Amino acid sequence: MIKYSNKMENLKIKLVSLLRSSEKYTKTDMVYLTKNSFWLTGGQIISSAVSFGMAIAFANLVDQKTYGIYKYIFSLVAIFSSFSLTGIGTALLQSIATGFDKTLKLAFKKTLIWSFPMILLTISGAIYYFLQDNFGIAISLIIIATLQPFIKSFELYGAFLKGKKDFSKGALFGAITDVITSAFILTTIFFTNNVVLMILSFFTSSFLINGLFYKHILKKINTVSGIDTESISYSKHLSLINILSNISSQIDKVIIFHFLGAAQVAVYTFATAAPKQIRGFLSIASTIALPKLATKPAKEMLVSVRNSFWVSLSILIPIVTIYILAAPYLFKIFFPQYMEAVNYSRIYILFLLLMGNMSELGLTALKAIKQKYIINISSSILNIILMLVLSYFYGIWGIIFSILITKLATAIISYVLLIKLKTQNEQ
Repeated sequence: MIKYSNKMENLKIKLVSLLRSSEKYTKTDMVYLTKNSFWLTGGQIISSAVSFGMAIAFANLVDQKTYGIYKYIFSLVAIFSSFSLTGIGTALLQSIATGFDKTLKLAFKKTLIWSFPMILLTISGAIYYFLQDNFGIAISLIIIATLQPFIKSFELYGAFLKGKKDFSKGALFGAITDVITSAFILTTIFFTNNVVLMILSFFTSSFLINGLFYKHILKKINTVSGIDTESISYSKHLSLINILSNISSQIDKVIIFHFLGAAQVAVYTFATAAPKQIRGFLSIASTIALPKLATKPAKEMLVSVRNSFWVSLSILIPIVTIYILAAPYLFKIFFPQYMEAVNYSRIYILFLLLMGNMSELGLTALKAIKQKYIINISSSILNIILMLVLSYFYGIWGIIFSILITKLATAIISYVLLIKLKTQNEQ
């Protein structure tokens, strides 16, 4: 037993030494990245497996129109939620990372209070659909208006764990949440295609499981720590900044629903599903990087951003190429009902090539509010205008081209602003 323990310790030392040696090429803390990415990758694998299973279930058990309405409701609520305290998670993460544990309780309270605009808009939407005799969407919106404010407040435990760099527990809780909520929905769609019951299943299960995890995390708070009241002020700026970008990121399904129909929303959802899952894996690096970047000055951050982009691009190009080649076979095997989504998906995945640009993440870590306003407002307006114009002429293709153009423009603008910020700090 002792020999085995010694061998494992020696192996660990050699691995750490190898990772440290590689840092002269990657310009990244590889020990930190490897240690924490293990847990996040494991959680993402479970989440992706669950999502993949649910996609197969929806493709085979739910008709396209019903599934399109289901996804439309989520997009509609996400737009309404843009007027709540959406930036609280990022601000809380940075606050917890600097030792202000008790900020979690204040953040929970503020999130509930600032949910009122979302509740008002969601109920207004419900009234509109009642008057249109669309009772399914109307009742669904009422359910969401009741539960969503609590769910978003409970989910702040995730930001707390990230701030503490407790990625293992965060990954575990996230995986459990995905499995339980998916089990509820799967049970529902197995027996019925009723949209209201599908919505009720998801939001009820999400409310219960996130509530339990939040209660658990409250017991872990350092009661002698302080409260970072400035984080709430910062979160309001982030939330205001995020309004247009959140609307921009969700308006695609709304446009498709109203101009092309619910069935096309389903097609578009399947076209973008796999690339978004791949993005989930790749965003692990950003999740790990933010607590680290929060402690760096602008000069060092710019170096990290440059290095991470080229390293990431060498990884992303093969991933994107493999997906483009494999997509037709994957859809034919698993989603034959959605073969028309294949070509959309093969072009949509090109946006992943820009994920290695962490300029915008760097600006967030530096709390560069002015620069964040510029990025979010300009990119959001550009995206919305492009989607409205190009979707009119090219349908779903117009939506996809709009996203690609906007992401490229955002990457360029954020990098330029980070360089200017570095220059200003040096003067």
